[in-house]
Amino acid sequence: MRRVLSVSLIAAAAVWFFSGKPSAQQPNPSQAPSTAATIQAISVFDLRIALGTGARLDEIRNIDPDRDINWQDGTVHVIGKFRKERDIPMQPDSQAALAEQIEAEGRLWKQNPQRLREVLAQGAERAKMPRITPHALRHTFGTRWLQAGGDIYKLSKILGHSSVAVTEAHYAHLLKEDLIAASQQVKIAVAPRGNAHAVRMPRRHA
Repeated sequence: MRRVLSVSLIAAAAVWFFSGKPSAQQPNPSQAPSTAATIQAISVFDLRIALGTGARLDEIRNIDPDRDINWQDGTVHVIGKFRKERDIPMQPDSQAALAEQIEAEGRLWKQNPQRLREVLAQGAERAKMPRITPHALRHTFGTRWLQAGGDIYKLSKILGHSSVAVTEAHYAHLLKEDLIAASQQVKIAVAPRGNAHAVRMPRRHA
């Protein structure tokens, strides 16, 4: 089963990410961030975006704030696998993360994907929680979307899957649980109980 992170576990990791003391020297915007505190902040930024959009790590890293963010509609334009483009609706915290970063730095942070994966893993280890990967964040978004009553067809569009069948394959266990729960809530009257309404089959004579 794919790993799904609970809100409490995510918060525990974020505590460690935020625990680094800010560097006394502000990073040079023309240089790639190098301090541990800055890298931790980048990880929190990616964590908030991934959990609020379901976007892939490469999609997040390639967001152009001047071109891709529609603040009025609350969507972000990304380029996914096979250069397929789509608009993703942002949850409020993801939109806030983008706004805060742009206001503070005038740009979005970019970092080597492998380094980000390492920092996420370190944060999870120090917070004594299961290993965090960018894909686990993406799957957590999908799981929480469905658990909150979201439509799987819309989720498929948001995640950029090639078809709804792909989404159903990833979240089949949730769909089964949802069907069972829905069936228990729906009561369909068929016929009163009792033998008087049973259909008796004629017996065959030898």
